[in-house]
Amino acid sequence: MTDIITLYGHLTVDKIIVDFQEQVSLGGIANVWHGIKYLNKNVSVNLVPTNIGEAVVLVDKDSNQRIGRGCLNLSSSKVKHKKSDWHHIAYLNQVTHTNFIKEISQGIISADITKEYPEKAIPLLSHIDYLFISEDDLFMDLKELGNLTKGWVVMHSPKRSICTDGNQELSYEIPKNLMLNGVNVLGAGDYFASAFITQTIKGLELKDAITHAHKNTTEILKNQT
Repeated sequence: MTDIITLYGHLTVDKIIVDFQEQVSLGGIANVWHGIKYLNKNVSVNLVPTNIGEAVVLVDKDSNQRIGRGCLNLSSSKVKHKKSDWHHIAYLNQVTHTNFIKEISQGIISADITKEYPEKAIPLLSHIDYLFISEDDLFMDLKELGNLTKGWVVMHSPKRSICTDGNQELSYEIPKNLMLNGVNVLGAGDYFASAFITQTIKGLELKDAITHAHKNTTEILKNQT
């Protein structure tokens, strides 16, 4: 049976500045879609944009940093959820209409959040099985955030991951051969989510899924550079 993944949330047009050159690309759920299909062409992926926006992103490959400014909610739409094995919501704290999340009764639900107004996601965390957040975007104590989430918080960075459900904690240090230097890391968080989803839906345990997610993210970023 083919696994079905539905991606909700923001679809963005990204103007990316790398070495003073402008590139235009799609971001948000488009990155997650790309990562999933790169890793498993046989998965069925639905795209359900809730918001459409734009972003300007400056990428510094030497320091592995990206800085952006976005207008994420240029337009929004009320949507209905689709029957799926996995539901992922991009930029949970920025989604305008969230009733569809509360109506999902089957399948795993994951989400990520942005740096701006992360507290807006708090009322929805009791519906989220896996919350992805970068270490730079962490806005409260990690274990406290785990207690608010239905399942696990997965905090990731270029050097490590820490996962907690508020009680248990798992950590993973990224080996040096998987650390990226001189690479455009734009979309790394989205690709990490897509890799984690692809591995977990196969039935991998949490720690193994994290290990493979970092390895897969490195592979995707290297191959798109």
